[in-house]
Amino acid sequence: MFLALTRAKAALVSQRDYVAAVDAIGALKRAEDLMRDLKAELGKSIAQLEKVACALYMRSPAIGQPVRGEWFTGTPGASSRMRLPKQGTPEHHELMQYLGVANDSLVKLHYPSIMSYLAGLEEAGKELPPHINPHESETDYTVRCVLHRDIDLDTIGDTTDGQ
Repeated sequence: MFLALTRAKAALVSQRDYVAAVDAIGALKRAEDLMRDLKAELGKSIAQLEKVACALYMRSPAIGQPVRGEWFTGTPGASSRMRLPKQGTPEHHELMQYLGVANDSLVKLHYPSIMSYLAGLEEAGKELPPHINPHESETDYTVRCVLHRDIDLDTIGDTTDGQ
């Protein structure tokens, strides 16, 4: 697809055909819209499959070990995500005071870092900051996948015989 796009751009530039350029631009914008929609649908499908795969993995005897598939080796995992108070609310201000931030309008929390900090407090059995409720957390399921070295993704599912 990238090669076809490069060739089309080169042809348009060499011919200086603005009518064809307008058609190409319109087609590319439509393709961009379709790809955006496709990306959103793929994201939803990935999230659903990760959740199911992690649930099955947690019940398997192979728990704690990577899963070697035909094309990928995957490492299922789950992490807890606690809800933070909305920025600008009194609850958020109290949280920032707890963290030692005097002027919370100048500082924005780095979400992965604060989640790691809260998880550390929870694991150590320490009290969580105000307005952080571990019972209102959500679980994120992920499967980290690494492609096997001997696999060429461009040939997977290719049923043509070169014609």
